[in-house]
Amino acid sequence: MVDWMGLRSPQDLIGKSDREFFDELHWTAAEADERHILESAEPITDKLECETWRESGEETWVQTSKFPWRDRHGRVKGTFGVSGDVTELVRAQQEASALASELVVRNQAYEEELQLAREIQQALSSSEFPKVADGHGTALTFASRYVPSSGLAGDFFEAVPVSPGAVGLLICDVMGHGVRSALIVAMLRGLLEKQRGQAGDPGAFLNGLNEGLCAILTRAGATMFATAFYVVVDLSKGTLTYACAGHPGAIIETHDDIRQIAADRSEKGPGLGLLPGAMFPVGSLSLDQVKRLILFTDGIIEAQSPEGEAFDEGRLTKAVGNSSALPLDAMLDGVLESVLGFSGSGHFDDDVCMLGIEIQRMNDEAGGGRPEC
Repeated sequence: MVDWMGLRSPQDLIGKSDREFFDELHWTAAEADERHILESAEPITDKLECETWRESGEETWVQTSKFPWRDRHGRVKGTFGVSGDVTELVRAQQEASALASELVVRNQAYEEELQLAREIQQALSSSEFPKVADGHGTALTFASRYVPSSGLAGDFFEAVPVSPGAVGLLICDVMGHGVRSALIVAMLRGLLEKQRGQAGDPGAFLNGLNEGLCAILTRAGATMFATAFYVVVDLSKGTLTYACAGHPGAIIETHDDIRQIAADRSEKGPGLGLLPGAMFPVGSLSLDQVKRLILFTDGIIEAQSPEGEAFDEGRLTKAVGNSSALPLDAMLDGVLESVLGFSGSGHFDDDVCMLGIEIQRMNDEAGGGRPEC
């Protein structure tokens, strides 16, 4: 106590009160506490007090307990108490509170930036599809569904005009979720613009995307990749050509059956961004029998039932068949309902992207429409 008060001996404390050591704010509060104890005979325990020293102006913190001092008859004669120095603890708490407040401000700014990124990404995913027709009564209609599992998604699709009668359709799934995946999506969109000159050749188109992404990731020292499926529907030539970069093959509906193309590994190249110089095999079909084409990301086929069983490509093919009599938009909704019913969760655990293309011939009934995300 002598050291705490800055005195030389215990005798120097005799006759002293808080008035001699602390500012008015502290000593008046201390005296009020002591009067309360004298009048009520009730103790005050574990009170946190800020002491401002009269001479130096320094602030210290103590945890104080004061009690009534009774004589042998039980009458209150005075007070006594004990205080413990908790200055370092209080200052640490103050610093922690200041840091927490700063983090709140930073997190708010970060969330605002993320919200802007979400809005931009959503705007890009809601773009209009091009009008594609051959001038002889055959045209393409499109529909899409885009369900991100988090604020920023790694799935996206893009329609690339090739000619008045042809269009390229790209669907991509970037590894992971969040900001990192969204950055790769932005990079791929930029690379896609550079590759528009190769848009009519699926193999060359994916090769260009792969070389560009490999170069960026190598310079950054990052390990990321994206799977992709790219198809060119050419009404003028009556062909459907495609290439695959580690992505699930599309589902096609013909007049005779519904099946998956690029289902075997031999028909696929590696994911984008993994191997410089990689080649991407090109497949081709005649459009004569093709009615619809469904591109999708693995959030569909990897959805799991409560028992842990995956929805898989077989169930997806069956779901497309069950909805084949519906308009294109309704078909995509029917597929999503089938997946959610299978999982029993009511939501998707991964990003989901679906792109439907219908070949409308002069005698076909209209279907499909604009994209909805």
